[in-house]
Amino acid sequence: MKDNWLEIYDILSYCINNGVMESTYQREIENCFKILGWRKTNSTLQSQVTIPIGSNNFIRPDIVLQKENENGNIVPVIAVEIKRPDNIKNERQELQLFSYMRQLRLNFGLYIGEKIQLYYDAQDNKENPIANPVPVMTVNIKDTDNNGEVFCDLFTYEQCSIEKIENYCKEALKRKQEYTRLKERMSDFMQEAEENVKELIKNMLLSEGFTEERIDKECRY
Repeated sequence: MKDNWLEIYDILSYCINNGVMESTYQREIENCFKILGWRKTNSTLQSQVTIPIGSNNFIRPDIVLQKENENGNIVPVIAVEIKRPDNIKNERQELQLFSYMRQLRLNFGLYIGEKIQLYYDAQDNKENPIANPVPVMTVNIKDTDNNGEVFCDLFTYEQCSIEKIENYCKEALKRKQEYTRLKERMSDFMQEAEENVKELIKNMLLSEGFTEERIDKECRY
């Protein structure tokens, strides 16, 4: 997978360094997916396809990767939203990707611009059932980024599956949530520890004859 990532890095970094237009960037990203085995000729890679929604509306994802399911039908696996390589991602662009994901009934989406991000829609989120999808992997466009190899492993056509991506996303989300809880607990602990230390110092100084008013004044600085 390292060789595949180095090829993809070579293509994307050239685009970034030369500030190519979005249309050119999309063509080069399609070439990156071809390195991983996706093809327009067999409909596993679809580009700018208009998908009807109801009678009057439609969506047009930049790329949709598709694969044959167990019934022999070609079905969408992931939607891809592409922006210029010098883009700074914003909320509106995220919502555009989320719209593609939900209309295509997909749990996964890829944003590719100044970086690559894999989004996951955790539909079993009981705490917040209407929560937006969250990024579970970020790949910086660097030849040394280990997530580049992970990306290639997940999205190489022959071994790519919804189950494999789902398992990765669940584990990544679990790690992310554990890290968030750890930071919260550490913050709580440090705050409590600071108060405890102040109380110990205050008691010690009181025992040495200093006034409480003076001690409290100094502790505020």
